[in-house]
Amino acid sequence: MPLARKFDSSAPFVSMRSSWIDPLAAFVGVMAGCNASHHSHLGLGNFVYDWGGVRWASLLGPDNYDLPGYFDVEQGNESPRWRYYRNNSQGQNVMMFAGLDQDYQGRGVVLESQLANAKNANFVIMDLSSGYRSSHLLEMQRGLCLFKKSGALLVQDEYLEEEAMNHRSKDLSSAQSNGAWQVNTPAHIEILGRGQAFLSIGDKKLTVSLLSPADAYFLGTDCDTGAAK
Repeated sequence: MPLARKFDSSAPFVSMRSSWIDPLAAFVGVMAGCNASHHSHLGLGNFVYDWGGVRWASLLGPDNYDLPGYFDVEQGNESPRWRYYRNNSQGQNVMMFAGLDQDYQGRGVVLESQLANAKNANFVIMDLSSGYRSSHLLEMQRGLCLFKKSGALLVQDEYLEEEAMNHRSKDLSSAQSNGAWQVNTPAHIEILGRGQAFLSIGDKKLTVSLLSPADAYFLGTDCDTGAAK
């Protein structure tokens, strides 16, 4: 059975793992996604990550289906469904810009992948641009690479703002002032510095590092109260 595979559908999905027989193996599942699909959340590029028998990056899953307006999407991005944290972009492991949700009609596309016969690492690159039009992005791409030996995961986001294009910038990462890279985790978070955080669940520990941009920093927030940690 292959360690990595792409599943083609209306909401494309990629699965990568370091082993099928090691219970402590690394696993990542990421969906290019389709926000308008039934039961979907506003989460193009959303992913989960397991390592050492622990899920570090998690999805919150479904809420109470009887909540008012839970399936009401008649008003697009202004619909009642997106008022709930589990459904809107805040509740997903995605990038947000100026606090704006992804576009309801957005759909991700897998651009490139290395999944079969890869010796050291598997990767996937997705175009998520159609989910960020209201955020004034011209381009938005997300890549994930799982290193088989260590189980380490690299997540790389590159984007181009309309304003940057107006200034003829060729840097896909030029829009750094209002972007927030976010992940939901059940772990205890200890921020060690601007670009490094220490996660722990029981006796399991994981280090997370921000490689770029240089002025990026971590901030832990309680999902229930919104209070910074």
